[in-house]
Amino acid sequence: MSTNHNQQRILEFYAAFDNRQIDQALEMLAPNFVAHMAGMPDPLDGSMSPLQASIYTHLRNPC
Repeated sequence: MSTNHNQQRILEFYAAFDNRQIDQALEMLAPNFVAHMAGMPDPLDGSMSPLQASIYTHLRNPC
């Protein structure tokens, strides 16, 4: 994959996440991903359910 392709995929992920299209964002992640997020006591990993991701997104970006 080219650098431009990788960059586009990253931007697509953040756009889906920012627009609260959680299922679409999670589909872009590897099944064994681990994300270390500021303010979260434990890392988020591939076992995170769409509901957990939705709650996390709401807490980070309340309407």
